[in-house]
Amino acid sequence: MIQAGEYQLALSQLDAILEVHSNDAKTHFLRGVALKQLGQHDQAISIFRRLIASTDGVAAIHQELGHTLFAVGHIDDAIDSLRRAVAIDPKMAASWKLLGELLYREDNEQEAEHAFRQHLAASHHHPGIVKALQLVQQERFGMAEGICRDYLLRHPKDVTVIRLLAEIGISLGVRDDPEILLEQCLKLAPDYHLARNTYASALSSANKFDQALREIDTLERVEPNNLSHSIQAAAILVMIGAYEDAARRYEAILSKVPLHAQLQNSYGHTLKTLGRQQEAIVAYRKAIDIKDNLGDAYWNLANLKTFTFDSAEVAKMRAVIAASDSSGHDYIQLCFALGKALEDSHQYPEAFDYYDRGNRVKCKQEGYSADNTCDETRALMRHCSAALFDGKTQGGAQAPDPIFIVGLPRSGSTLLEQILASHSQVDGTSELREMIMIARRLAGKRNKTDDSQ
Repeated sequence: MIQAGEYQLALSQLDAILEVHSNDAKTHFLRGVALKQLGQHDQAISIFRRLIASTDGVAAIHQELGHTLFAVGHIDDAIDSLRRAVAIDPKMAASWKLLGELLYREDNEQEAEHAFRQHLAASHHHPGIVKALQLVQQERFGMAEGICRDYLLRHPKDVTVIRLLAEIGISLGVRDDPEILLEQCLKLAPDYHLARNTYASALSSANKFDQALREIDTLERVEPNNLSHSIQAAAILVMIGAYEDAARRYEAILSKVPLHAQLQNSYGHTLKTLGRQQEAIVAYRKAIDIKDNLGDAYWNLANLKTFTFDSAEVAKMRAVIAASDSSGHDYIQLCFALGKALEDSHQYPEAFDYYDRGNRVKCKQEGYSADNTCDETRALMRHCSAALFDGKTQGGAQAPDPIFIVGLPRSGSTLLEQILASHSQVDGTSELREMIMIARRLAGKRNKTDDSQ
């Protein structure tokens, strides 16, 4: 009956069964599914949570709870439930798919792509593609690309693999191929909305923002209830500096899903850029109320410079840090934020302790090596000798061509750009992705970890 969509009739039958077998877990589970489909979400959530408390690691219950929480706008709780579902059973394709969509909403593109790949692995049965997905996870993109291209020679209309090949191209920093592949994909399957979403991302990465926004407009028309498209549009508007439009986008989205911590955080960041600092503070605090371990929101408050945490917020940060996984991004940001709060209140030794905690974890994540930096700097000094520049004194030009600023990190390149951009005939572009892509190609690198040739 449930499979046939006869939910009310199924519910009547399930209630009759429970009169005889009141403790049957499977019947309670199906009752929760029927209630979810009938729109009685609160009752369904209550059933699923009771079942989780009384059963031992059933992935399907976590999956249904995740889908129901999503239906009522509890995005962060939905993500947690879906993560538990796939941790118990990595073959839960429906959980991976929704998890990917929700992580895109969280602006967590890397983990979202991982979820989409896992969805493909759970739903695609060709061993070659399963192997290619494993290689992508290992960032061995060159080998994965070869497997996908070989597969597509025999199965040229498999749009899921065409999209995967485009994703590999994006990871390799190839500019044109992913766009061509995704255009082909959409010609074969115009309703493949995930591919169109990826296409919009590829266009955005190539700085083709108008085209990207047009693709998102198409997605919003055909999937008006999928807010990830509107969120993607808001992110693009922020990238091109259309902050007022981005703020209006975020306001519209948050009117539908107010309990979305990362969105509140992004909205606060946009408000801060617009100079609406008090409204930004309200948004950041809402994000923390929804998800009290969201390190970015605490750090964004601390980074307002003129903001002062109250005693309750300081106590909350202490408690969250004590209960947090000490290896993640949120932990680092929380330590930095608490360090700033303690520094502002002149508690310098404890402030230094939290800065040190955050930096220790950050250092492990970054894999920084002072010796490597020294070696690279010495090599640059040896190469950039006086002899190298002899005879190059006439190398300048008066033509209105691009000015490239090249420098080491923290060496003042951003300041120099700002000085130049203050001239009426100079426009600063910030750091461009294209330069990294060009450098990778010139070095003959296919994978990020390859040595330069």
